[in-house]
Amino acid sequence: MAQVHAVSTDNDISDLHERFAAVFEDRLGEYQHAPVQPWPFPTEPWERLHIDFAGPVDGRTYLVLVDAHSKWPEVHRMRSTTATATISCLREIFARLGLPRTLVSDNGPQFASAEFAEFVSSNGIRHIFSAPFHPATNGQAERFVHVLKRHLIKCGHSDEQLQRLLMAYRNTPHSVSGTTPSQLLIGRQLHSRLDLLTPSLTSAMQQRQQHQLQQQRPARQFQPGDRVLYRDFSTAARAGESSRWAEGVIVNAGTRNCTVDSGRGVQARHADQLLAAPAGLAESSSSTTPAEDCAAPDAGGTSALPQADSADSANEAPRRYPNRVRAPPDRLMLQ
Repeated sequence: MAQVHAVSTDNDISDLHERFAAVFEDRLGEYQHAPVQPWPFPTEPWERLHIDFAGPVDGRTYLVLVDAHSKWPEVHRMRSTTATATISCLREIFARLGLPRTLVSDNGPQFASAEFAEFVSSNGIRHIFSAPFHPATNGQAERFVHVLKRHLIKCGHSDEQLQRLLMAYRNTPHSVSGTTPSQLLIGRQLHSRLDLLTPSLTSAMQQRQQHQLQQQRPARQFQPGDRVLYRDFSTAARAGESSRWAEGVIVNAGTRNCTVDSGRGVQARHADQLLAAPAGLAESSSSTTPAEDCAAPDAGGTSALPQADSADSANEAPRRYPNRVRAPPDRLMLQ
């Protein structure tokens, strides 16, 4: 009787398993993964960090920290993965780059410990745990863990190879943001050996300016005490009632700007508005009008100086514009 019961029980279990398997296969066809819910993009760098451990890779374990805004990675080789060692490494990173507002990690024992909870709480950091056995929730860190492992397996586990990876990754435009992590985090590109192939902007502009200066004629130089003709911008000179050139003496001379004592005050003029006075010009002839086409001194030091001539004055071309007529304003007179 017992044997009959055992056989019947085995048959019942087998039948029940087959029915549940059929139902499970039917439901399995209807099963779909939940739609991907992306993390909100942080508004500023170093606002939300994703942390994870990579390894052990060839007996070595690495702490990986990725900024969600700039994609800037931080990698440190760890001798121990305890909560104390993890906190010590994070203190070093936060001392250089500051505290984040949010930290995302998995449910590892070092992150779920009371010591780590006290550390993030005392620093005002919001700690978010990813779903258990669901690494996609912490995909920012998990993705760089794959990049790190692939590089270390191909290139070796030396510190030199690790620093080369970080240098290249931080200075390469990211596929998501289209900008390099260094530009988003620290506001500039990291200087690398590739920059040695192209001249810097400063040196290129300096060479261009030097080339332009070499194409120009040498500037006229004046010394304090030199007698010159300076361009007169007074109302009478602009109206044509007096000469547009007046005589004066250099008081202060700079590379391009000079001050001239005209006898009526000190005038500031550019070197292009000054001419060396002729040797025989008397102080009383300050009203002499230089020729319109008088040029600056050439490289040899000679200059085409204006010559006062009554015949030239008589043959002077007429003015293109009439003199300005100043009419008195109409005022409102109230009785």
